[in-house]
Amino acid sequence: MLRLDPLLKRKPRELSGGQRQRVAIGRALVRKPKVLLLDEPLSNLDAALRSDVRLEIARLHREIGGTTIYVTHDQVEAMTLADRIVVMNNGKVEQFGSPRELYERPANTFVATFIGSPRMSLLNVERDSNNLGLAGSGSVRVSRLPQSDERDLVIGVRPDAMTVSMDESTEGFKGSVVYTEYLGENTYVYVRLGDGTLVGIRSSASVDLPPDTPVVITVASEEIHYFSRATRERLAA
Repeated sequence: MLRLDPLLKRKPRELSGGQRQRVAIGRALVRKPKVLLLDEPLSNLDAALRSDVRLEIARLHREIGGTTIYVTHDQVEAMTLADRIVVMNNGKVEQFGSPRELYERPANTFVATFIGSPRMSLLNVERDSNNLGLAGSGSVRVSRLPQSDERDLVIGVRPDAMTVSMDESTEGFKGSVVYTEYLGENTYVYVRLGDGTLVGIRSSASVDLPPDTPVVITVASEEIHYFSRATRERLAA
């Protein structure tokens, strides 16, 4: 699991930071404690080993049972290992819930941008009847709106809830391509909107848009998260 066999004859001072971290994890797990506190246990490990150890910790937790308190800044670790997540900001609890609850119903804009990769895009829009207007980028018509009467809103949209179109007649927010990331199965297109906001959109691997290409971003209205511009808190829709 921790690949410690080659290190057994070394003294502690001869170990690197990552190797010492692996030894500490092993010493903690071998005791099979009822309560286990892990504070950034994988931070000094390389990417491949971090993934392997994360899976092994999850397996051991299921076998051993008990309670594990796992402190991390890595949202992938939080989402994959936790039954319940406490998201904290400067000592304040922003939200407590299951990974699914935090992803699908973030309590505020802080949680919304903390959970999910690439992060949720936040746009300052003005509500006018069923239209949401974005400065310098046009407007979109939506079928679902928050119950609040607030006109100045923040909408949150995840990368897979937006699509990119080069048809200027398409209804959506206008912008221009900044760069693209090809990741094999998917391509992420990053677009600068008229108000200066940079949004990331997940697209098919075949998409190839050079920088400065003018595009229109369409948004799935049923996937929009609404927040108060004043309080940054979630608004019921």
